[in-house]
Amino acid sequence: MKLIRSLLEELSPNTYFRVEDHMPAWFPAGYKRTNASFGSSRISRMSYKEGELEPGDEIHSLQGGLFAIQDSRSTQIRLEAPDDDLLPIERGPNPQAERSGWLKRLLQDGTITQIDRDDAISVKYRG
Repeated sequence: MKLIRSLLEELSPNTYFRVEDHMPAWFPAGYKRTNASFGSSRISRMSYKEGELEPGDEIHSLQGGLFAIQDSRSTQIRLEAPDDDLLPIERGPNPQAERSGWLKRLLQDGTITQIDRDDAISVKYRG
């Protein structure tokens, strides 16, 4: 059983990080109505507010998104300021790869450190 678990962890795209220094992050703040419509339906888009992750908080990069863990609660976050475009153009073929690039830069400058899954705070994730 231990062998199966270690093999699954090697294949898993999930990674866990501890925040070592204050850093900005963007948190969902609801939906913003736009002036655009599709048929008779008005188009809305997610709006974000800038916040801060503090030392001791965690970032869990999971298959389903990027989550900040603060006070044993999870919130889906962004590491970059959101686009103001109504229909933003994808910057790359894989959003996961773009997220990995942000995390690598934060690792290199010492803002975050990678931790094992067993050392990460266990939470129920919500988007």
